[in-house]
Amino acid sequence: MTVIYNDGSEGTEAVTWDQEALSQAISSGVGTYVINGVIEGGGTVKANLQINPKNFVINPSFEDADRSMWEILYKDETSPHTAYQQKAADAKSGEYAVHFYSDKTVDFRVEQTITGLEPGYYNLSMFLQGGDATESNMYLYAYTSSEEWEEETALNGWVNWSNPKIEDILVVDGTLSIGANIEANPGAWGTLDDFYLYKVRDYDKIIEEDPVVDPLPEDDNSSPTQPEQDGGTEQNKGKNKSDPKVDKEQSVPPVNHSGKETNKGKQLPETATNTFNKLLIGGIFVGVGGLAIILGTRNGLIK
Repeated sequence: MTVIYNDGSEGTEAVTWDQEALSQAISSGVGTYVINGVIEGGGTVKANLQINPKNFVINPSFEDADRSMWEILYKDETSPHTAYQQKAADAKSGEYAVHFYSDKTVDFRVEQTITGLEPGYYNLSMFLQGGDATESNMYLYAYTSSEEWEEETALNGWVNWSNPKIEDILVVDGTLSIGANIEANPGAWGTLDDFYLYKVRDYDKIIEEDPVVDPLPEDDNSSPTQPEQDGGTEQNKGKNKSDPKVDKEQSVPPVNHSGKETNKGKQLPETATNTFNKLLIGGIFVGVGGLAIILGTRNGLIK
């Protein structure tokens, strides 16, 4: 690695890094880690290691020469006013970025369609810098076949990077289009760089089933408002319960949801008799007679 000596000069030194800590960081995945190292001949250094989630945007910072996956759309018949500029000072990372400028209206979109995504929720972000935009309509966007998301942004000056983000973009069918809409007054300028789309969690589809409703039990008896299952006799077809010609034998007692007959509106038969009263009076006479016999025997009246 490159080192700076006490006298201000620079040089290179070999460093041995903590391989166990490095392996553990790699196996742990996304996160920020500190890896210790020892310089050959003495001295220690630390490396700040950051592991990011996989970026599903292809050629996200425009460094690769093949940029066919990106599409730049100029609206309202405006002339092309963008370029893949190689200038590290205007790029967020690397050397390339999408640069724009026009002495007329700035109005374009830069877009990419990503396929093969697993169902889940995704976060999207990008970087934007530039100036001289007195009037603008700028936003990061994403859309699927059923939904759209937008996040407004603006130019804040040279290399003063704006970083708009859209969170929890739900992708179900595997396809997502992402991009930036840039509209501004004549004379506005700037660069776009480092689009980043990563998955944050899976999508668990919950299938909502229709509630099961228990059907009412079938009534084996004929209803007073309906003919019998076999169609009934010819003279009863088409008659309802208000028809006075319907025979009384066809009526049935009311039926509840359990299928059992109810007693609502019925009178109980009179089944009580005087038998119990007669037995009670007879028992009293027998008891009195027995008591009289006992008393008579003791007094010598009965022998």
